Amino acid sequence: MRKLEEDYARLQLLLVAGADLLEKSQRKAIIARVSDAAGCCRKTLEKALRRYWQRGMTKEALLPDYKNCGRRQGGVTGGRGRRPRRQYDIYQVTSNDHARFEAAIKAYLADRRLSLTAAYAEKLLPQYAYEDGNGQKILVPAGSRPTLRQFLYYFKKKYGVEFRIEKRIGKKEYDKARRPKLSDTIADCSGIGHRYELDATIGDVNIVHAVDPATIVGKVTVYFIVDRKSRLIVGFYVGLENPCWETAVEAIVSLTESKEELCERYGVEYDPADWPADGILPSEILADNAEAVSGYSAELPRRLSVAISNTPSLAPHRKPNVETRFKLITADIRNIAPGYEPPEDRFKRRRKHYEKEACLTLYEFTREILEAVIKHNRTPIRDYPRTPDQIMRGVEPSPIALWNDEMRQRGCLGRRFDPEMVRLALLPEATAKITHEGLLFKKLYYVSDDPRLQRAFARARDGRSAVKVSYDRRLADCIYVHLPDGVVPARLSDRSQEYRGFSFREVELVHDEDHQQSLAFEQTRYQVSLDSSERRKPSIRAAEHRRDALGPLSVNERTASTVVARQDERRKERIARAERLMAQSHPAQSPAPTPTNVAGLPVQNRMNNASEAVTNPAQLVRKRMSK
Repeated sequence: MRKLEEDYARLQLLLVAGADLLEKSQRKAIIARVSDAAGCCRKTLEKALRRYWQRGMTKEALLPDYKNCGRRQGGVTGGRGRRPRRQYDIYQVTSNDHARFEAAIKAYLADRRLSLTAAYAEKLLPQYAYEDGNGQKILVPAGSRPTLRQFLYYFKKKYGVEFRIEKRIGKKEYDKARRPKLSDTIADCSGIGHRYELDATIGDVNIVHAVDPATIVGKVTVYFIVDRKSRLIVGFYVGLENPCWETAVEAIVSLTESKEELCERYGVEYDPADWPADGILPSEILADNAEAVSGYSAELPRRLSVAISNTPSLAPHRKPNVETRFKLITADIRNIAPGYEPPEDRFKRRRKHYEKEACLTLYEFTREILEAVIKHNRTPIRDYPRTPDQIMRGVEPSPIALWNDEMRQRGCLGRRFDPEMVRLALLPEATAKITHEGLLFKKLYYVSDDPRLQRAFARARDGRSAVKVSYDRRLADCIYVHLPDGVVPARLSDRSQEYRGFSFREVELVHDEDHQQSLAFEQTRYQVSLDSSERRKPSIRAAEHRRDALGPLSVNERTASTVVARQDERRKERIARAERLMAQSHPAQSPAPTPTNVAGLPVQNRMNNASEAVTNPAQLVRKRMSK
């Protein structure tokens, strides 16, 4: 483009002559005069004028013929290259070879196991082979195919280092481990309290049961929240829950909890100077692309005006401060905590079983983490990028000192909140039904001693109503009821006490299982009813046949001897029961003597006679009516 502009500027001086240039006798003198003024030779102006007239009289007509640059002998290289040391000629690479190069390079970039030399030998050279008469592939001789050096030259010239590495290991891995580090995380942070980094890890220490120290309960989940500007650990959580939004809420609530009560709970000496960020929530929390993606995290900006941001997956370098705090805390406790298991030994064969040394309970391990946090916040950070002003004022690069200095110089971008307000704001909300049996929520009943809810339970007999509640998905024992003038807790009622200690997910699983079993029980109930009906039908039919054999009888005819027949049946029932009792009391003795009545007649005979007399009451009634 530079040459085009230069030629066009000279030609403008020449075109001023107008029609005189068309006269051959005058053209030469005009060109000579203009060439002296333009500082170029006459031949240059003649070539430019000729191209201008021949190619359309436009500015672009002066473009050089770059397509004619270079030589085309034998291939795209024009025969260039140093002379061969061996007895064969240099192979001239063509555009067809470039297409084959690309196929081999594509295979190399897609498979991390494949080296460039292997890609050349296995993906490229087979395309320069032919089959002999026996069907065997024969590689063409050197000089008739590209060399490894030519292949590497093409690859490195066309593809830059960044592109090669990124395609080879993946964009995320490149961003994490191989990208150039041209900035610092402090550059995108406006000050203390602006951005907190939140992350969780599984602690490397095995802990034991508090009541039964012989039982190992495994490893714990540790959450840290770190201020990006000062590197101050402002909050943490240690527990047995898996990383999720609910456990992240516990870590966020720890920002506003009283650190004096925390230290008193774990028997650690409390110093207010160790907690300069106590009670402060930031302007933004940066978390993983995991628990903070939960829909419940939207309550954080909506109710507390705290933005929540997520890093891409597999991108720990986006929040390096909290990631490195895990390493620092681990280095602090690994030498003093029994049961510590080095992560690098976790999957080794014949490794040492560090869990045998476990003896710390959850309470004791949390105390160790608390002590490590205090130690970290007091310790100066090595190579912290202090400003020239901080260096000249001698500001100590410890997290506490950096926070306090920033607070004095620029203030804090965060705000203070009440811990209960933060917890309720972050818990999920739902709707419960007010019934006369209590609050019905997720098929569980809750009660409260609050008089307003007691009155609501009494009014619920006339009709149910709804109320908004907050709940912790990890524990079904308690929910929080939102009333017009505040929030009151409600506990599980006695009718749902079997679910104490359950999470709502476990409650849901139990109810689902109960529903599935109820379907099976219903099938069994119908089947049992059907089987019973089929078994009773023969006896019912026999009784019906016996009834039908009596002929047509009126109700009076059938009930005339009811009193006598009832007494006879009652007497037979008593005797049969007495015989069963006697047989159970004296199973090895001979049968008891037949009882007799006062007249000396056998009772059994008399009963048999009576039985025969009343076997067919209808005949007896007819007999009496005929008399």
